[in-house]
Amino acid sequence: MDKMNKHVKEYSLGFGLSMGFYIVAVFVSMTLLKRYPDLPFKTLVAVLPVIPILFALRAFLRYLNN
Repeated sequence: MDKMNKHVKEYSLGFGLSMGFYIVAVFVSMTLLKRYPDLPFKTLVAVLPVIPILFALRAFLRYLNN
């Protein structure tokens, strides 16, 4: 039971941090895209929120694996 609680805590921490960074990334990318519509790297800024989602997916898959 203690091992299960350890995995739940690791998952909760990893997923929670990922979602926190996701919220920040969405606000940053939306602000940059609205403020500077002619950015040369507009696609990279638009895809910025995907990075924390990948970390959330990693946390989820690690939880399922354990």
